[in-house]
Amino acid sequence: MLPEMRIYTTPNDIRYLLVEHEEVISDVIRRDGVWGSQYLTLAEKILRNSQPGRVIDVGAGFGTFTVPLAIIYDGVHCFDAIEPLPKINMQLSANILLNNLDNVNVHKFVAANTNDRAVEFAALDFDRSANHGSFSFNSNLDAVRGIPETDRKDVYEYRKLDDLHFGNVRLIKVTTPGMEFDVFMGMYETLAASNWPPVIFEAWTLDWYKEERARAMDFFAARGYEHYVVMDDHVAAFKTKSEAEHLCSETSALKLEPNKEKSSEFTFTVQEHDREDVLKHQVGATSL
Repeated sequence: MLPEMRIYTTPNDIRYLLVEHEEVISDVIRRDGVWGSQYLTLAEKILRNSQPGRVIDVGAGFGTFTVPLAIIYDGVHCFDAIEPLPKINMQLSANILLNNLDNVNVHKFVAANTNDRAVEFAALDFDRSANHGSFSFNSNLDAVRGIPETDRKDVYEYRKLDDLHFGNVRLIKVTTPGMEFDVFMGMYETLAASNWPPVIFEAWTLDWYKEERARAMDFFAARGYEHYVVMDDHVAAFKTKSEAEHLCSETSALKLEPNKEKSSEFTFTVQEHDREDVLKHQVGATSL
């Protein structure tokens, strides 16, 4: 059985299906209505000053980056949201449907520097995890962070972004704890084909992450990216300073920060079903 979930509507009228137990990202959405406002605001500026095209969200979670931006840029930009964790992927799809978005494609694979099907790896403890966003496909990093392993396994597909042949890419966002460099190595052709678009990526400043951060920064330096905007534990890489100044030139018209003048209370819808009735009418229910 899945944990209890509810639909919350933020002060900006964005609807999210969230777990009811304590979970870091869900708690911030319930409290503030937005997650990652700093890099979301930067992304909004970049997309507002870009020609219509594609946005790739690697490690999309349940949609805190893709959903608000796809709402703003419906009819302008299309979005490809990549989320490999099965339960989170379903949650992401639900949030796209809840917001009536038809400019988002959802993909379920691990973005990496290899192509490999049916790979067994630890499953996210969706029912009890206090931070779904901390899940990593880098087991060595989990050991350093003291994240316990789970006994249950899920089966994943690993793919290079390059093999999807995305074109007209205007922005890529990567939040894949401990896997950033692998993601980058699998998207070199994607970057080149779209004339080296900006990339926003997670790069923690903590001591135990400094090697991963350095590898990520070195990747872009080696590909001729010359300008960087540092936002705490995220970095935006631009090909040139002039490109950054152009794409970030105007003050964002979108208020992604919590609106202090509006109530921070949420409305929510409880989704309840009679389980016995559902099973009775479900084909093959006895095998569930």
